[in-house]
Amino acid sequence: MAGKDFILFNLFSREKRRYKDFLPCNALLAVADGYLVPMEKVPDEVFSQKILGDGVAIQISSQTICSPANGMIDTLAPHAFGLVLPNKIEVMVHIGVDTVSMGGKGFKVLAAEKSQVKQGDPVIRVDKDFLENKGFNLITMVVVTDARDFQFRYSAEGTVQAGKSVLATYEKCV
Repeated sequence: MAGKDFILFNLFSREKRRYKDFLPCNALLAVADGYLVPMEKVPDEVFSQKILGDGVAIQISSQTICSPANGMIDTLAPHAFGLVLPNKIEVMVHIGVDTVSMGGKGFKVLAAEKSQVKQGDPVIRVDKDFLENKGFNLITMVVVTDARDFQFRYSAEGTVQAGKSVLATYEKCV
């Protein structure tokens, strides 16, 4: 009996696992806190018509934009970045509609081009109040620009948390 008690004690005294330990490794996570909407509802035809690729968008409520997955930042602008995952999937994160016209004002780049990032790592900080006062819609698109041989399933509308909520899962096509 003493042996069984010891085993039970060890089962319950293990180090707590983090929330991220339970997330699927083949997932894109939310890049910011906010409300998830389908790409078709983005008020920009380039995105809503999926000209650059399929994905989802977040009406952001936070100011830090994070990496949706592990990978390398391939391209970086104050208002957007491109990410290449280890499996060669390419993802673009674009902050706001027509924000390129600000020439970088209202954005602070936190990562470097060609750097390695992990899911949830901060990449860009947004001065949300400044940009919204200028009339910009800061809906942030997460677009799969090259899916390779993978099939994506995108999450439905709802509240999301940066680095925690799953935006999409993917699996290799057979």
